[in-house]
Amino acid sequence: MVTWDDIIKFRNASHVPIVLKGVQCKEDVVKAMKLGLGGVVISNHGGRQLDYAQSSIEVLADTVKYCHEQGLTLDKSKFSIFVDGGFRSGSDIVKALCLGASGVGLGRPFLYSMASYGQPGVEKAIQILKTEIEEEFKLLGVCSVDELNESFVDLSLLKLKTASVSYSEFDRNYVPLPQPQFYR
Repeated sequence: MVTWDDIIKFRNASHVPIVLKGVQCKEDVVKAMKLGLGGVVISNHGGRQLDYAQSSIEVLADTVKYCHEQGLTLDKSKFSIFVDGGFRSGSDIVKALCLGASGVGLGRPFLYSMASYGQPGVEKAIQILKTEIEEEFKLLGVCSVDELNESFVDLSLLKLKTASVSYSEFDRNYVPLPQPQFYR
């Protein structure tokens, strides 16, 4: 098992910034920041490993609030917070960026697109996400990521696990690709 002492040894042995992946609580994010790491990836591993753990977006929101309470400033030039796990739409990505994420990891949308339709499927998935993000920016009245902040996100329903979410942007933009040809 890797401990914080091991992380300190890694950090001291290299001039390359260390980014710790799989962080699942606000306290570990702050500890990584105070230890001088380059950043963290908040991740519940897609909910596959611990299906009862907090979602990554919840940990991100808690982390930002906790940092404010601790009097810490999140300086993205010194410490990056990346997040992954459960992000499916451009709206999800924009929410994470509003909450202070430096970047959002996506895996399954591209895995499924590639497995089903190959390169054209991946290109279509990228186009859908791009369109959704552009639409979110227009609706928020911003022109760049630098203009995003947590005031654009209502966190009041975040802990309500039964909240219904509609992906209207996806439904409006999605155009099915033709079914793949199977050979006998």
